[in-house]
Amino acid sequence: KEKDNVELIMTDIDPANDEIIKDDVFNPDLEIYKGADIIFSIRPPFEIQEAIMQLRDELDCTLIIKPLFNEDLNINNKKMKLKNYGRAAFYIYPY
Repeated sequence: KEKDNVELIMTDIDPANDEIIKDDVFNPDLEIYKGADIIFSIRPPFEIQEAIMQLRDELDCTLIIKPLFNEDLNINNKKMKLKNYGRAAFYIYPY
């Protein structure tokens, strides 16, 4: 979607509707993400978090992860910074 110079592209392995593009983060279609400045993932399952970081590395963009409450991240080789915004907590890389 586009609003005020922001283009939001939603992806999922099992899209709920036609506005979401089907993509597998373990074998991503890089053309979908071409030119992305930020990858934002809301409550990604523990087992796909490292694959999301690998996609971020490929694109050289900012990664923001909003984990489940009190969930540890599964990012082995990168240190993400915890940021608080109101009552919400996010992890960001790079910071």
